[in-house]
Amino acid sequence: MMSIIALGMIAAVLIAGAIPLFSDVMSTAGLRTTLRSTPDDSEIMATANVVALSSASVAAVHDQFQSLVKPALGSFVQDPEFSFVSGDLSFATPSKEDRSLIVSAVNTAHTASHVAHLKGQMAATTNTQANTIDVMLTPLTAKRLGVKIGSTIPLYLNYYAKPQPGPYSNDPAPPQRKFLITGRVVGTFDIDPANSAYWHGNTFQPTSSSAQGHTAYSYNFMVSEDRLLSIIEQVLTLNKANGVFSTLGAYSCLWSYHLNPSMATVGNLDNLINQLALLQNQYQANYGDSTFVQDAGNTFPYVSKMDLQSTLFSYSDSPSNLERFRSRISVAQIPAAVLTIMIMVLILFFVSLMTNLLVDRQSEAIAVLRSRGASSSQIFWALMTQCIGLGILALLIGLPLAVFLIVPISGRILPQASRDALNVITNSPLAALERGIWYALAVILVVWLTMSLSIFGASRSDVLAIRRQSSRSNKRPLWQRLNLDVIAAIIALAGYGVSYYLTSLSNVIQGDAKTLIATPLSIIAPFFLIVGLMFLFLRVFPLLLRLMASIVTRGRGAVSMLALAQIGRTPRQSIRMTLLLALATAFALFTLVYMATQAQHIQDISIYQVGADISGETYTQVNMHDPAKLTSRYTSVPGVISASSGYQTQAVGGRGGGITMELRAVDSRTFGSTVIWPSQQEAQKGDALLKQLLSKSSFSIKLGVVPVIIDRNTANALLLHNNSDLTVRINGLNVSDMTCVVVGIVPHIPTINDRIAVGGKGSIIPGGVLMDYTTYTTIYNNKLHKANKSIVIPDVPAINHVWLHTKSDDASLISVRTALKQPQYGLQNMQDRWQILASLNTDPLYLILTGLMIVGTITALLLALVGDLLASWLSARMRLTNFAILRAIGTTPREVASMLTWEQAIVYSIGLLLGVGFGLVLANTMIPALSFTDLNSTLANNDQLYSLQSAFPTRIIFPSTLIWALVALIGLYAIALITMVSVVSRPTLGQALRLNED
Repeated sequence: MMSIIALGMIAAVLIAGAIPLFSDVMSTAGLRTTLRSTPDDSEIMATANVVALSSASVAAVHDQFQSLVKPALGSFVQDPEFSFVSGDLSFATPSKEDRSLIVSAVNTAHTASHVAHLKGQMAATTNTQANTIDVMLTPLTAKRLGVKIGSTIPLYLNYYAKPQPGPYSNDPAPPQRKFLITGRVVGTFDIDPANSAYWHGNTFQPTSSSAQGHTAYSYNFMVSEDRLLSIIEQVLTLNKANGVFSTLGAYSCLWSYHLNPSMATVGNLDNLINQLALLQNQYQANYGDSTFVQDAGNTFPYVSKMDLQSTLFSYSDSPSNLERFRSRISVAQIPAAVLTIMIMVLILFFVSLMTNLLVDRQSEAIAVLRSRGASSSQIFWALMTQCIGLGILALLIGLPLAVFLIVPISGRILPQASRDALNVITNSPLAALERGIWYALAVILVVWLTMSLSIFGASRSDVLAIRRQSSRSNKRPLWQRLNLDVIAAIIALAGYGVSYYLTSLSNVIQGDAKTLIATPLSIIAPFFLIVGLMFLFLRVFPLLLRLMASIVTRGRGAVSMLALAQIGRTPRQSIRMTLLLALATAFALFTLVYMATQAQHIQDISIYQVGADISGETYTQVNMHDPAKLTSRYTSVPGVISASSGYQTQAVGGRGGGITMELRAVDSRTFGSTVIWPSQQEAQKGDALLKQLLSKSSFSIKLGVVPVIIDRNTANALLLHNNSDLTVRINGLNVSDMTCVVVGIVPHIPTINDRIAVGGKGSIIPGGVLMDYTTYTTIYNNKLHKANKSIVIPDVPAINHVWLHTKSDDASLISVRTALKQPQYGLQNMQDRWQILASLNTDPLYLILTGLMIVGTITALLLALVGDLLASWLSARMRLTNFAILRAIGTTPREVASMLTWEQAIVYSIGLLLGVGFGLVLANTMIPALSFTDLNSTLANNDQLYSLQSAFPTRIIFPSTLIWALVALIGLYAIALITMVSVVSRPTLGQALRLNED
């Protein structure tokens, strides 16, 4: 018995110590994933406009930024990457076209991994030929200039040897000079969209601008910053000047600092945020916002403007990305804390049950000792010393075991890219032990308190009290004397009342208040409701036994009557077993339902955000008006099942002011089979309505009225129904107003966002309208022809968006993603539902709950099996004498076993029914509040993060595995019952009736 209690205490310490460590590892993994998502997520951009360039001026500005960044961030920040941009170089060879040149000087060793389709080599930092510099350009630039790898391009470095005189100076302006440089083309490259953040949106592609019939072209070269600086130093030596002064005002210099993600942990997150705020404040105090120096040309290091910007900084209208992550943690901690409490309550209940069994088993020995002169304090401390020793042993074994087990468990759950978060434990295991010891110690103290109460009550009992208790106890339990059931009911009702009140004010209070206040209340209320129901069961259980006894007494058999009489005479043990079974069953059912619901919730959100498997904006050079031609281009990609294209924009619906809504003019033949509808019923209805758009196309073109499908929000806002007229206005077009007729209403149109403000800012678009693209453009063209005299340039809306339905296997997805990077497909702002789904499913903050659920389910089942098996076995062992007496007076062994089977079947059946009931209550009341979601790609502030938690309704999913789980539970209970019956059947009559020495 003591060994079983020790195992329970070790399990309690193990879980209490492991949960905070597990949470730290997963939260740290999430933090590092946030910093690694894109280069600018961990970047601090230190920019400076330098009027005159030299190695000395670059070093001086670098030192100024270093004196700010390094003292504030220390080891958190890595050494910066330096680059600068100059427009002072020009083509030395005359050309018929008006062209200019921009040169980006970068650290080619660092940037090699951020270019795509590299042919040739990266630009060298040195060159054996004087006045020669390696040049890299895009294939399109090379084609426009008529050069290839190995070609040379004569260039001029335009500069001033002296600064320009001030506006009030009478000094003459210095002459502009030129220095001839030979640019040698060494490589061609492209910028992959995945690396656009690293290049801050620079694609290095040629651009053009037109004004008054004149077109000017601009080209962008990439060179080595070391090599260009060395050439500038040659110019300085030639002119005996302190700097090469720009002819265009200034050189744009950038020092890109990046945080070291491996140094960031959830433990130092607050400190890191504070240090970044200190850096931001220090910069504001020393330099102000975008400092501008008027006479920079006469003051070394010739800086006219300095700036420090980062998504790591918090601004008045937008918190930093680290602050948003901290908000995510606060949201995720709510369900994690609830699950932790539920697991710990279950473990404490198990330990309490084992302690009571220990006390009950030794109650007669305690009573004998009391009768022979032992004091209650002696007996109390004799037993309590054993419990204290077990607690210390549990701490010594459980804590190191928790640290040891968290590493492999977290390693299996985390994706490969996030496993470096394990160094939170491996780098400092002693600190990890210290982190978990306080939680473990708190649990042990609660266990000791529970055990002390049980032992204290038993130590005050004597033989008379024991006999009175064994016959029938008339003493009211402590919870009845304290009216704990009434208190739990009051707390539950108060929680429900406040939660309902806050829900009714959802349009008034902000998202963070709803999430951080209403959500905990909506969790606390069901928790105390279950507690109240448990206490209610304790009150009703004796009455239930009497009712069952009155029913079975009408029968002819005595076995069931004796079983009910035994339970009614000493119900305490049966109640403990029933509650343990009920809690274990409820937690197992709640876990399975929660995991299925959360998985479906993630699916719903990823589908809602994209509307298809992959979508993006098409940026073809020539306006495209043939959806079939464009669609065939994408369906030829291996892995694409179907594709659809169309025109999407914002419009105003209704007369007068109307409402803003999202407009989709799509290829009705392919749209329904490509996008993902919210449900199968909506998909069937949507396909039928899309066919109506096609069937009514010819008639609609004759009338000049566009048939449309609208969503429920639009119908409610504009009071529309089927066959209603609707005016849709697209501002900026020659034909802005279009008359439409409603042919159908659906709850939601895929690809349309009517719940979250785009980018986290602005207002939510309240509705959407769907029409056939060909019908719309045909009617549009007809109206253009009618107004031909007043229309100068036709502006028929071109296809600007593509949606793809793809296969889900890895090989197909790799094929599709690789193909979509090619220029001929030209998708911008691409959204990949499979990547979003994978990101959400591997989000470490979500994995915290998954891990807790796994631990909780296994713990619940093991404790229920061990606890009830042990309790049943001890109960049967303690009643062997009673069973022997029954057999002595003529009861057969089969009847004794049948009576015991009746007793345990009653306990298990009631426990199973209570568990299913409790589990259903928890699932339907707590899961909607516990389901949380994060979409980094759409959230830009804290309010969006909080409002997202209630923006998507949670659908409770009861998985098919639930039936098998209940069957498994029943099987475990049957095994326990069979084992206990076999224990009763083994002893002989003589062994059972043998008296002890007392």
